Amino acid sequence: MAQAPVSVTYRQTLKPGEVETVFDLLLFRPLAYVFVRLALPTPLSANGMTLLSILAGCAGGALLASQDLTDLRIACALLFLYAVLDCADGQLARARGTASRLGRILDGSSDYVAGCVSGAAIAIYCHERMGLAGVALALGGLGSVMLQGTLFDYHKNRYLRRSGSRYREGDDLEEARAELGALLAGGAPSWRVLLARVYVLFLGIQGALGGRRGDPDPTPEEAAMWRERITTLARAWAYLGPSTHILLLVAFTVGGHVVEYVWLRLVAGNVVLAVLWAEQRRRERAISALRPLAA
Repeated sequence: MAQAPVSVTYRQTLKPGEVETVFDLLLFRPLAYVFVRLALPTPLSANGMTLLSILAGCAGGALLASQDLTDLRIACALLFLYAVLDCADGQLARARGTASRLGRILDGSSDYVAGCVSGAAIAIYCHERMGLAGVALALGGLGSVMLQGTLFDYHKNRYLRRSGSRYREGDDLEEARAELGALLAGGAPSWRVLLARVYVLFLGIQGALGGRRGDPDPTPEEAAMWRERITTLARAWAYLGPSTHILLLVAFTVGGHVVEYVWLRLVAGNVVLAVLWAEQRRRERAISALRPLAA
């Protein structure tokens, strides 16, 4: 097991600040670094940390079905732990230099696994409060959270590629397809092939939702324009991601206001999504119009 040198610093475990929220930088990342320091001398891998986060997220998510306020507060504690561990896995991988595509797949899937468990539990909770209308509301909220998180992830990775960042987190669809072909040709285990197939499908859906396919590599001039014109939007997209979702869910749920949180993500979250999507398209069109001048 590769272990990081004891001199690894907190800053070395972070992502670029342009794709993080203030919640990440001031709350979740510092707490996650405590777990990273504890894990460094042990055999616990970044993927193992991801599995621990999934367990915490699923346990906390399942408790959201309860009408008991004590259970809901336990759910909040577990979901908060999930968010911290969800940050810690990537930080541990960066500290050890062990980041991998498999790790990115597992880390990305953790949000959807915990999210689906939470969404199903919230549907049960809302059904007890509102009947079938509550189930419809909860499903609408779950779909909104997933759509918002997926588009945040897409635009985060797109910004990192187009702005010329040295940091890479996501993969191109063609890269993922090439790896799937290599796994099939090399007789990889069935579970690994299945993960790769799901990842290819996810990247295809993500690209379709984002409205972009097969971007050429940016020129240095175009990368500079992305840094100048898109950085503020990249920061704004981050607030539709998992850290905001968990923090708001915990804040509302600790007082028993689960239904109000669902309405917030269904209405306000989608309004913010629409505004960001329109502004992203406008700024990208402006950059494309200037591309011949920069060439």
